[in-house]
Amino acid sequence: MRLYILCLCIFMFGGCVDIKIASEMQKIEYFTLHTPDTQKQGEQACKVLNSKNIGLLDIYASTPFDSNSLILFDSKTLQVSEIKGKKWINSPKEMLKFKLLSKLQNKCFQVSIQPFGTQKFDKILKISLLSLQVLNEKGTYSAQISVFYEVMDMKTYIHNKSATLTSKVPLDSISDQNIALGFARASDEVLDKVLKAL
Repeated sequence: MRLYILCLCIFMFGGCVDIKIASEMQKIEYFTLHTPDTQKQGEQACKVLNSKNIGLLDIYASTPFDSNSLILFDSKTLQVSEIKGKKWINSPKEMLKFKLLSKLQNKCFQVSIQPFGTQKFDKILKISLLSLQVLNEKGTYSAQISVFYEVMDMKTYIHNKSATLTSKVPLDSISDQNIALGFARASDEVLDKVLKAL
């Protein structure tokens, strides 16, 4: 009798519960800072290595720019939000580090990353990623990257150079594919200025 009542209750309440198992997933587009040119030149071996031996410290990034989310900053309302359906393929600091290493090797620098061990360096390079965002200024969008870098001369133990570098590249919109190309150009501009400081 209990089994009969239990089956009857399950049958009656079974019609009240609607479980939607198959739901639509939002399409996510992934972007990177790497361009085919980033690695193309690095494949050619350097015939003469640059005399400078560079130690690259880890790249630091502040909290909103240390995630895979693409960030939108509205300059009018000062609101920071995530762009839905668009993500970085890797963390921005890792992509920037890979791109910087490729550029250093393309210029034939001898470069090492942490842990250094007992190596002697001519210079130590430290970079902090301050922003990597889509900037909305009165309805016009641009890819913006800001970094702070410090170069320390290891022979004299004096800070050679330090500066904050910012690059903005205009974007047509945030819905099309040119976002990644805009960020790649902006990061190239900033990293090329860092290389000149070495």
